[in-house]
Amino acid sequence: MLFTRRSMADTEADLLADKLLQADREQSGQVTCHLCQHFNPRRKTCGNFRAAGVGQEIGSDLAAMLQQCPGYTAARQ
Repeated sequence: MLFTRRSMADTEADLLADKLLQADREQSGQVTCHLCQHFNPRRKTCGNFRAAGVGQEIGSDLAAMLQQCPGYTAARQ
């Protein structure tokens, strides 16, 4: 539901949820931008880009990529 609230299509949200479930089972500590409170899904920007080590504007592919981000802070649900 978080992903669809953040402007993601249902199919895309389901695929990402599956990826995150697998990462959680593997205890990899990987997350996506869509789970971070610093991510603006409408503008595809990161409000904590310096700490994250990325540019302020990020694309859809990077936002959906599983990664270990040093700037990540869990989104309030």
